[in-house]
Amino acid sequence: MLSLRIATPDDKDLVSEILKDSYPAGLASHYPPAILDAVLPLMCLAHPVMLARGTYFIATLDGRPAGCGGWSNAAPGGVGMEPGRAHMRHFAVRTGAMRRGVGRALYDRCAFEARTLGYDRVVTEAALNAEGFYAALGFQALGQESEEMNGVPFPYIRMERRL
Repeated sequence: MLSLRIATPDDKDLVSEILKDSYPAGLASHYPPAILDAVLPLMCLAHPVMLARGTYFIATLDGRPAGCGGWSNAAPGGVGMEPGRAHMRHFAVRTGAMRRGVGRALYDRCAFEARTLGYDRVVTEAALNAEGFYAALGFQALGQESEEMNGVPFPYIRMERRL
């Protein structure tokens, strides 16, 4: 059985554990080791501000933590607020729970909340390996960009979807 709950700051270690299980395995097929060595220590840490917002969720599958993800009205880094635009943030699914509806359930919850609060579109900075996941949800690729993380460029796909 799949269920979702709102994450809290007390879930910092659990969220980091999910990220550490998901990101290295998923990113390895699309990024060279030099980039991963630089970015994974940062990417695999839970963001306390996100956990305190009430818009970040933990998914459990058959009673076990299976994934996490959320949304905010600001782009990563806390900048770029734009009326009507919500940002999907820090989604991850444990390797043993992939392709079982966890990511979609997290997205559906985030999109429902954003739509209910008046947002009319969602955007994401999808890691290269996640482009297919977001495309399956109806996101359109707007182009590849890059952000410097821990001194190295980290390429991603900017994607958007109307709600």
